[in-house]
Amino acid sequence: MNHWAAMSFVCFNRISIIGSRSKVLELRNDAYRRLSAPLKELLAESYVAFSLERLFRKNRLPVPSPEGLPFDTFRVGNDILAGHYFTSRLPLVEWHGYARIEYRVEVKNYEIYQLLMPLSRSYPSGASSTAKSLLIAVGSTPCM
Repeated sequence: MNHWAAMSFVCFNRISIIGSRSKVLELRNDAYRRLSAPLKELLAESYVAFSLERLFRKNRLPVPSPEGLPFDTFRVGNDILAGHYFTSRLPLVEWHGYARIEYRVEVKNYEIYQLLMPLSRSYPSGASSTAKSLLIAVGSTPCM
């Protein structure tokens, strides 16, 4: 039995996306979700920098765990609340046709590997051509 099953936990992660500039920009654009005006007002945020919900839906990926897909926002009665995670993005760093973008992702009740493993199949690393591949690197602190 999973020892986390009976309690809520939050994992703090740093995700670096490294590869050709075009591929990094593609993933960045795919991950970005602009929130509607009502959501923007309710959540005091205008966008989700690394939308796991958008990435899973766009790539038609299976649900990553028995708990389902982590949502950007969800409804409790008449209230709309922030989702299962919080994200931020650092500026794009470029050099000689390559780029790196870094995200901070706090995920509630999910281990980040459960979410990134399916995504890595949609954005392959180390495939046939270095110019067309991405490296997704993750650094995590212990879950609390």
